[in-house]
Amino acid sequence: MNEEMLPMEEIEEAPLSHDPEAPADDPLLSEIASLRSELSELREELKLRIKAEEVNRRNASLSAGRAGTNAAPEYYSPEEVRAMSAHEVRENYQKIRASMKRWH
Repeated sequence: MNEEMLPMEEIEEAPLSHDPEAPADDPLLSEIASLRSELSELREELKLRIKAEEVNRRNASLSAGRAGTNAAPEYYSPEEVRAMSAHEVRENYQKIRASMKRWH
């Protein structure tokens, strides 16, 4: 075992916050405190990203698609599909299938 490594019991019992009785210059405790702080920040960032993804998914499901483009729409309404010819349905089959998931 590496002599610099602490036994698991000492790591688990290491102070979680600043302990006035702990040596102020203990590099291991400083590193642990730094890592705990970084972990806390990363957890908060992850929570925000997950929330943003949920909001984006919800907004995308309610969206009618892109505006202001001359390209074919990404999604079709049921009325648009009913108005298509058989040939148009065949050409746009994948987009129609994706559109059907948004129909309520």
